[in-house]
Amino acid sequence: MITTTISGCVGEVENLLEGEEKNSPVGEWYMANEKVILFNANGTLLGDHETNEYQESGTWSINDDGTILNILWDGSNDDEGISVWFVIDGDWLFITEEQDSKCEVMTKNTNLEGMPDGWSSTIEALTYPSICNMNDTSNEMSSEVNVLFSFSGEDVNTTVSTFSNDTLVELTMTQGEDLKWSYLSVHIRVDAGQKIECSDISDDDGCFFTKIEDSTTSAMYWDVSESISISEDSTNLCDSECRIEVELRRNTPDSSQVLQQIEIDVN
Repeated sequence: MITTTISGCVGEVENLLEGEEKNSPVGEWYMANEKVILFNANGTLLGDHETNEYQESGTWSINDDGTILNILWDGSNDDEGISVWFVIDGDWLFITEEQDSKCEVMTKNTNLEGMPDGWSSTIEALTYPSICNMNDTSNEMSSEVNVLFSFSGEDVNTTVSTFSNDTLVELTMTQGEDLKWSYLSVHIRVDAGQKIECSDISDDDGCFFTKIEDSTTSAMYWDVSESISISEDSTNLCDSECRIEVELRRNTPDSSQVLQQIEIDVN
């Protein structure tokens, strides 16, 4: 991530809103049908949405010419934050760490037909601003051989039961960088059974995963030393000893990559 000293302030946010509303990021932004971040008009923001609540808070500002968006999360151990180039075009927000690089795309529109399945085709059809180069692959982790992800897995310190809400395993990133949460796909097999996809929220459907994050890092990414736990979700998957195979996959608009498969004995 690019980090620079935050140069804006809440006063600048207010001036921006009065003079150039079309350039204001104020509002709630989504990727597909997932909430990602909420920019408030008073210069505060909320991020890392899960289980119907935002988990992180912080402040935002812009530079004098309205081209750089600065984000500083609460709990950061210094005065630096994330700085990105940004353009707003209607209901679309385009951000990139460097000009002429691939942009991340968010929208205020929650009614796009076919999302999330149609999300990739929807953003591919957009007209991108000049700061974006969607053909750039210099920062594509899924195709770069010099970026290797590695994860460790372990049984949690609780005994599994015949109930349907046990936390089963915990996985920690030990090597890698900036794995976007919205690109993460988690599947499990219990005792070599059927593959089950785990949601990032509890929705009473098999299993779900919970982020265990460092408050000093970006809420949009899974970083080294951060973890996830995987739990049953209204289904009793393991009621005594069992072996759980976890598959972690990174799905981008352009590719799908298996990051690692881990087998963990649970008891």
